[in-house]
Amino acid sequence: MKTDEVISLPNDEIIKHNPFGPVLWGTNSRGWASRARKILGWEPKGAPLDETLDDVIELEAKALGL
Repeated sequence: MKTDEVISLPNDEIIKHNPFGPVLWGTNSRGWASRARKILGWEPKGAPLDETLDDVIELEAKALGL
C-alpha cells in the first residue's frame, strides 16, 4: 500500500535491519577524496551519482519486485 505517511521505528527495530541504522539512517554527509587525489593521484572515472541515481533506484525497485 502506497502512502505519504512517515513511520517512525524504535532503535531496537532499526537494529534488526541494520546494526548501524540508528547512526546512519537519516544522516546527511558528503565525502571528498582530496587525500586520495593528492597523495595517490586518484581520479574518479565513473559517472557522478546524480547522473546514475535514477537507474540505480529502478534496478533496486525491480529487485524488490516493485
